[in-house]
Amino acid sequence: MFSCIEPFDTAFRLTDSILVVDGNLTDQETGNYVSLRNSKPSSISSSSSIFEPIKDANVWVLVDDSEKVNLSHFDAGTYSFPEGFKAENGRSYQLFFDLSNGNSYQSDAQVLKTVSPIKKVYQEFVSDGIRVRDITAAGHKIYLDMDEPEGKGDAYYWTWKSYEKQNYCTECYGGRYYRNPGEAEGVCVSDQLLIRYNVTYDYKCEKPCWEIIYSNTLNAMNDAFIDGRSLVGKQVAEVPLYTRNGAVIEIKQHAINDKAYKYLKLLIDQNQNSGGLADTPSTALIGNMTSSTNRSESVGGYFVVSSVHTVHYFLDRADVINGVKAVGFQARESNPEPSGADTTRPPLAPCNESVNRTSVQPINWID
Repeated sequence: MFSCIEPFDTAFRLTDSILVVDGNLTDQETGNYVSLRNSKPSSISSSSSIFEPIKDANVWVLVDDSEKVNLSHFDAGTYSFPEGFKAENGRSYQLFFDLSNGNSYQSDAQVLKTVSPIKKVYQEFVSDGIRVRDITAAGHKIYLDMDEPEGKGDAYYWTWKSYEKQNYCTECYGGRYYRNPGEAEGVCVSDQLLIRYNVTYDYKCEKPCWEIIYSNTLNAMNDAFIDGRSLVGKQVAEVPLYTRNGAVIEIKQHAINDKAYKYLKLLIDQNQNSGGLADTPSTALIGNMTSSTNRSESVGGYFVVSSVHTVHYFLDRADVINGVKAVGFQARESNPEPSGADTTRPPLAPCNESVNRTSVQPINWID
């Protein structure tokens, strides 16, 4: 008897910590960073890990083996590039960092490749099957067309985020929101009756505000089957029907080298395509980082250098079928505080700038 499948033990036990690097450098002035964390076994489960940020590293990038660019610690183990710094086509970039324990690390050198532009973006409404939270719902699939240049070895990945108009900017569970005139922030004041009846009130935004919702899946491909031809109908996003209003979908097309693609493909296989007999078995996701002080040390993660083409596509939800219910931004219906006899209530809430919310109108927004 013969078999083409090599058996492997599926019982994994994490016993050692591992350094994990998440680095991103593009030809854009925003969105560039390096994140350093230690992945340690969880005390609760032997098959899961906890991540501890590394805040005291000395981090820099070497440009064309000559120019040193220092990064500074920003927050929770994340290091930022100097303001305005971005990668340039044809130049090479190599990441280095030293830890406080004396260990040193470096990536391989990567040359920035020019990205092909997105030619067209379009949408398709589906009445079910879009994953949001723990359910499936109605929403839109977003597709694009592009022309792939001749020459094998090109690879791409796509990211997206959705800007959705938000009507409510804060909530109070078991209480009411109070905000004095001129104050930037307000407070929730508890009310025992509202707590008893498990009441949550929502408060409208004082000015236009947009919720920012990010994709949570990886999407990558290489040019093995499309080299020099047009890529038509590539699905790059699934956007749930949060509201019946329109939204702006920011789509980024990244050009990467083949080694980075193989790493992302392995990450996709292990995290998004798991569950079948033909799926790739889990392995340590070792990327392009190595230790210069201990060659036997395994380092997880990847430092990715990519050029980016960005499109801001307005998602017109006029094609939504009547009677289809929007899922909203929370797992419940909005519940504004009743006005009552007090004409000063309810107060409006500020639209606080964060990675998940902005008062800056997105590009190509249509009211």
